[in-house]
Amino acid sequence: MSIMDEVLVIRAAFPAWNIWRSDEGQWWASRYRPLAPSCWPDGYALTVTARTSRSLHEKITQQPA
Repeated sequence: MSIMDEVLVIRAAFPAWNIWRSDEGQWWASRYRPLAPSCWPDGYALTVTARTSRSLHEKITQQPA
């Protein structure tokens, strides 16, 4: 599977997140519409990073909605 295919698969699974891979090979995901800071539950992240697409998928899955 190509990198672009991997990006598309994760984007389809998580439409509320912007997914990309940096030139250095790191995977990134940022929320499109984050909650106001006063509403953040424990563990809430605006952006998550990972070394692999699979790891990124897992990290997003663990994020509170």
